[in-house]
Amino acid sequence: MDSLKNLKILYIDDEEFIREDAVEYLSFYCDNVYEASDGLDGLEKYKKLKPNIIITDIKMPKLNGIEMIKEIRKYDKNTKIIIATAFLETSYLIDAIELGLIKYLVKPIMEDTLLPVLESCTEESIQESSIFNIYCDLIVKTGA
Repeated sequence: MDSLKNLKILYIDDEEFIREDAVEYLSFYCDNVYEASDGLDGLEKYKKLKPNIIITDIKMPKLNGIEMIKEIRKYDKNTKIIIATAFLETSYLIDAIELGLIKYLVKPIMEDTLLPVLESCTEESIQESSIFNIYCDLIVKTGA
């Protein structure tokens, strides 16, 4: 868990209760946790803070998570991005794969799910491709 201490994490979600809960939880492990309330706010804070990891919802006002990530990926392919959403839709999954995301997590997210993902972000390189990880998680969750 010490490997997470110095990370800068930006958590983006338009649902205030979920966002505040997540920021409080992440603050137990990381000293630098920031929050944003929508995609535009997230994009501005990303530019200002240059976080190591972004955790974002998809469906948000002003700018949705996928569009925000597309903007970030235009000039930054290295920041680790995790989608945390209640929506398990194929179109979002396809976008997630194309955008090189680390993980596509379906809410509610539990500690035993999120912590290993965050720890994998601290490794020098992630051994499996994000496509494989996302695809396997969906098979398990949907029974496909």
